[in-house]
Amino acid sequence: MDPRHTLLDIVKLDGRWAQIVSSIKVRFLADGSLEDIDWLKYEMVKDHHGQAVNTLIHHSDAKFSEAELQNIYAGPEGKAYPDYKLEVSVFGEYRKKPKD
Repeated sequence: MDPRHTLLDIVKLDGRWAQIVSSIKVRFLADGSLEDIDWLKYEMVKDHHGQAVNTLIHHSDAKFSEAELQNIYAGPEGKAYPDYKLEVSVFGEYRKKPKD
């Protein structure tokens, strides 16, 4: 079985950074909008192996806007320790599969 993202992981969907909020819902980091997602309609195009946001920013070509960084939720600890959001895992990047 392929590895699967988990709650609060960051993923990129068709070029937009999002955070997993349930098994079928993501929250886009740029604007906070929620969207249901059918994972069977997507394919992984890049695996980030669960690297932390901070690691990805400093050691790859990944870019996050200030708004996207501010909208990362790091769990209840994130309120007391705002830098925790930079330690959230980035699972990978996906795009919609072509329609048959």
